[in-house]
Amino acid sequence: MSSLSAAPYVKDILGHTVDQTSLEGTINFIEFVIEQEKLGKQYSRVVLNENDVLFLK
Repeated sequence: MSSLSAAPYVKDILGHTVDQTSLEGTINFIEFVIEQEKLGKQYSRVVLNENDVLFLK
């Protein structure tokens, strides 16, 4: 996941820094999202294609 989010076409579009897309940054983000979900403040979503494969554009 870290290497995918660090790809320039993803990182640049999202406005992420190198620190945010590092392994540690990715782990911190996942932990943050899990905590927000537990608090009922955020719900994760993904988009899958017709073959149930994660869709990234």
